[in-house]
Amino acid sequence: MTMTVTKKTQSKKYLALMIGAIIAGTAGMAQASTERVSVTTGHKQSGHDSTADTDLLPDNLPTRAKSTNPDISADSRFVVFESRANNLAGNKADGSLKDTNNTAAGFNNTDIFVHDRRLHTTERVNVNSSGAQSVGPASDPSISEDGRYIAFVSAATDLVIGDTGAFTDIFVHDRQTGETRRVSVTASGAQANGNSTEPFISNNGRYVSFTSEASNLLGNKPGVTPAEPVDNNGVADIYRVDLQSQSPTDYIKRISFGRNNDDGTPDEANGASGHSSMSTNGQLIAFHSDATNLLGYERKDDGTLDTSKPLDKNGKTDVFWVDINAYSTHLASVDSAYIQGDDDSTNPVISSDGKYIAFQSDASNLVKGDNNGVTDIFRHETRIDQNVFGGDTIRVSVNSNPTVNQADAASTNPDINGNGDIVVFESVATNLVSDDTNGFRDIFSRKVSTGETKRLSVDNDNNSKKNESNLPSSAPSIASYGTAVAFESDATNLLLNELEDKPGKLQPEDTDTTISNKDTNKSTDIFVSFINRKPDFYIANQTVCKNAGIQDAHIIQNVSDGDYLGVNQSIAYTTVSNSNPDLFGGLLGAGGEPF
Repeated sequence: MTMTVTKKTQSKKYLALMIGAIIAGTAGMAQASTERVSVTTGHKQSGHDSTADTDLLPDNLPTRAKSTNPDISADSRFVVFESRANNLAGNKADGSLKDTNNTAAGFNNTDIFVHDRRLHTTERVNVNSSGAQSVGPASDPSISEDGRYIAFVSAATDLVIGDTGAFTDIFVHDRQTGETRRVSVTASGAQANGNSTEPFISNNGRYVSFTSEASNLLGNKPGVTPAEPVDNNGVADIYRVDLQSQSPTDYIKRISFGRNNDDGTPDEANGASGHSSMSTNGQLIAFHSDATNLLGYERKDDGTLDTSKPLDKNGKTDVFWVDINAYSTHLASVDSAYIQGDDDSTNPVISSDGKYIAFQSDASNLVKGDNNGVTDIFRHETRIDQNVFGGDTIRVSVNSNPTVNQADAASTNPDINGNGDIVVFESVATNLVSDDTNGFRDIFSRKVSTGETKRLSVDNDNNSKKNESNLPSSAPSIASYGTAVAFESDATNLLLNELEDKPGKLQPEDTDTTISNKDTNKSTDIFVSFINRKPDFYIANQTVCKNAGIQDAHIIQNVSDGDYLGVNQSIAYTTVSNSNPDLFGGLLGAGGEPF
């Protein structure tokens, strides 16, 4: 399996590549197919320490250590998630300061954590720019491709100066500089007058899209007294902010509105919108909406628009995508002939290159032969690269049997990898893979190019026979490179062999300790499963290789972004930002995972 690398520049880079066979169980990260990441620095499982707060609730209450809602970086090194546990990390990456914001008045407070799978460290990121913890809950994290930027929702008022609002806001934390900024504000920095939720940060970390009920994010209509908001539809809308904008007019834009009035004026959505997802460059944005007027209207005999007859006629929730540069809105929840779905379609995710959108739908007319009567997962081709809109729509919540492959129960919550070839989702279906007998919701992947469907929520035994999870799994997030999937699970049997590693090491093979079945916290955890786990190669620089007693390292020069290296194109390189070869990590696994 080759790895798709998002191209950043066309400049030449120097790489150091050392190829060496690695014995299973001895690489820089856990070798197993499934590993737990909702753990402390030092790899202790999440839990609740009653000495860190003042409430009287029992420490063994299952929800006390619950970790949910993961998002994984492009190369699968970093996983962000929300958790109620108070032992994962303090204000610093080394956990030296305790998590004490779970008080009696708010024991349900959740924090946002990032686990570094290479260095085996966990840090809390819903902190202010000085590193101090917040007093309010945080949720819905989204991570940039390199793991540097984290967007999240919080009701806290102490993350930034001047936050006096009573609403949830969108924040972005820079893990490199430590800065936390509020982004759900007007171009002049004024607070939103409604709740903002569902952030999505672009892979390059420049753009953040989100849902907001606020009416003042676009300011007021010019020349109107008394002041009248530009956003006056009274429903939730989709917005996008540009964190690098130097112009107030370009900082924030509303995405969910009609663009087809003859006079060029926007037509406010007449229904609520939500669940946005963006391409890497922030140009293409997918979302679902109840609005019926986003596509425009039919024309009367005299050629004028008939606003009583919208082109969106199905009266259902639909999936749309917007090209913000072309000022155009299109449907994604359609069949291959661009016929609208006959039931609700929701929860879209768009590939990094913008070519594909995956979504869930109750519609039965998006593909031929859909008669299972349950929610399915579909993938629609935008054909943005061909300037021809309305590509093929296929169903991906199917098994690998070419004759009888419909799911026998609902599939929901999709995610899609960078080039759109792999779609992951959760399902309670029992016929997507053979021997699915656990009766619980599982995590599946569908590779469109090969027609292969796999179940990922299985234990980490490297034997060919995979053991089923004993409780439900949900909320899958796939790395953009398509190598690994993070998900949440209540299961207690996914860790037959869990590696407990010393934090901060890049090559911990000399001191790994295998500990059997350590999942005893009786709570929801975050796991990472690998779609193709082949731990065969290292990437390192010559100095590291020499120190490790390895003499066959060599420099490969003049390699362009996106090129592949190695045996059978199973290795893809990682770019560096200077002319000297840097240490990229250890293991290359999961079909090209770059460390």
